[in-house]
Amino acid sequence: MNTETVQRLYKEINNFPIFDPHTHINPQHASAGSLGGILSYHYYTELCNSAEYDPGWWEKGISPDELLRRISSKLPLIHNTVQFSWFLTIGEEFLGIPKRDLLDPEKLESINEKSKKLMAKSGYVEKLIEKSKLKRIYLTNQFNEKLDGFDNSFYRPCLRIDPFSYFADRGPALKEMAESTNIPIKDSSSFNKALNRIFAYFKENNFAYASVSSWPNTKIYPVGKTREDAIIKKIMTGERLSDHEHEDHVAYTFLLVTELCKKYGVPFHLMIGVDKEVYEHGVEFGTDLVNSTNSMRGYDYLFNRYPDVRFPTSVLSDTQGLELTSSAWIRHNVYPSGHWWYLNNPTDIAREVSRRLEVVPLHKIIAYYSDAYYLEFILPKFRMYKYTLAKVLAEKIESSKYDPNMIELNEEKALGLAWDILWKNPQAIFNDSSAS
Repeated sequence: MNTETVQRLYKEINNFPIFDPHTHINPQHASAGSLGGILSYHYYTELCNSAEYDPGWWEKGISPDELLRRISSKLPLIHNTVQFSWFLTIGEEFLGIPKRDLLDPEKLESINEKSKKLMAKSGYVEKLIEKSKLKRIYLTNQFNEKLDGFDNSFYRPCLRIDPFSYFADRGPALKEMAESTNIPIKDSSSFNKALNRIFAYFKENNFAYASVSSWPNTKIYPVGKTREDAIIKKIMTGERLSDHEHEDHVAYTFLLVTELCKKYGVPFHLMIGVDKEVYEHGVEFGTDLVNSTNSMRGYDYLFNRYPDVRFPTSVLSDTQGLELTSSAWIRHNVYPSGHWWYLNNPTDIAREVSRRLEVVPLHKIIAYYSDAYYLEFILPKFRMYKYTLAKVLAEKIESSKYDPNMIELNEEKALGLAWDILWKNPQAIFNDSSAS
C-alpha cells in the first residue's frame, strides 16, 4: 500500500461534509456537556468494566463528575483501543486539550472543570457542528416523543419500533401508545389504527425512516387477524406472551410497520442480530453480545412481499457481513448500511468496505453512520471510517495496475466512489436531496 496515496485520498475525503444517517442524539441536549459526559458513553464504561471488574464501581444515574472520578484510574487499561482514540480526538479538537494531558488520569478532574465551562458557552454547539462539517443528522425517536423544538430539516426523526414489537409484553408501550394517540388499543385493528396515526405524525415532522434492533434469527411470516387480536388482548391485560405468541406478534408488527413504510414512502432500517442482556455483570448498554449463528433468511418473506420498500440493513459479525453483502448483491431492496457496534473498528470496516465495493452495485452502499449519543463523537468516528476507506481505496488503486481484469482505478475515480457512498447514496436511499 502506498502511504502517500492514502494520505492524499484521506485529505480529500476528510473534507467531505458529513451525512450521518443513524445517531442517538438528543437535539435539546446535543453536547455531552463535560469530559465526564463524554466518558459516560457506554463504550468507555463497558470497556473499563471489562478491563478491571470491580462490583459496584458503576451505578445507574451516577453523575458525570462522579463517573469521571471513578473511571479515571481505569482508562490507562484501554489506551490501546480505537474507542479511546475517539476520546483523545474529542479532547484535542473541541476542547483544545493536548493528548498527552488526556493520557494522564491525575489531570482529568481539572480538565473536566474546564470542559464544563467551555461546553456551556453560547455558540459551542454551533461551532462543533461547523467544525465537524455536519450537514444532516438522523435521530432515534420513540413513538410517543414530541417532535418539536428543533430543526427537523437538520435533525431528522426516525421511528424506533422495538418497544411495541419485541418488548410489547415487557413494558407499557401499548398502553402509552393508546394514550399518545387517543385510540384505545384492544385488538389488531385498533393497534393498526394507532400505529398509522403515529406514522402520520412522524411524516408531518419530516421523519426519515422506521428502524429496529432485531433479535437473532427473527422470522417474519403472515399472522392472521384473529391470532393477533388474542395476542393484543393478552398484552393489554399485562400478561407475558408465550414464545410462540411473542414470535407471532413480532412478525405481525414487522409486516404492519413495513406496510406503513410503503404507505408513507420511507425505508425500514433493519439492525440485525444482537442478543440482549446476556452478560449479568455489565454496565448499562454493556450487556448485549453478537450471535454468530444469526441468519437473515428469516426476512425472506418480508423482502419478497415488499419489493417496493427499501431495507437499509446493518449486521454484527463477519459471517453476517458476508450474508448481507450477498443479499444486497441479489436483492434489489436490501442496502448494506454502515458498520454497526462490534463491527465499528478499522479492521472489520476495511474487510466489509472491500467486500461491498467488489460485489454490490455502488449506488446501494451506505458508507457509515456514527451511532453517536453526543455530537462530539461524530467527527472522530467518521475520521476513523474515512481513513480506513482511504486505505482500502489506495490498495484498490495499486491492485488495479496489475489485475488482468480490472479497469485501472485512479485517485480521481476513487474519490468519486468515496463521494457516492458517503454523500450521494444516503441522500438518494433516504429521499433526502435537500441535504445538498
